[in-house]
Amino acid sequence: MEGKKSKEDSKSIEIIPGRLYWISDKNPPKSRTHAFYFCIDNDLVYEPFFADFGPLDLGKVHLFCKELEKLVNDK
Repeated sequence: MEGKKSKEDSKSIEIIPGRLYWISDKNPPKSRTHAFYFCIDNDLVYEPFFADFGPLDLGKVHLFCKELEKLVNDK
């Protein structure tokens, strides 16, 4: 993320330097030509066992990791 920092940039956490950033926000960031944003909220939905709100099951974590791997390796 070079140059002037935007509001989204100040909220982001750098995971892989210059390549992968993480942001959590209620609204999607504004589209930019040098960035790709995606959201998993509607794709990987938590299915509660009882009255809990726990993390996603390992199957969904695996799906997220595979999708992220595809996106990071896409040049």
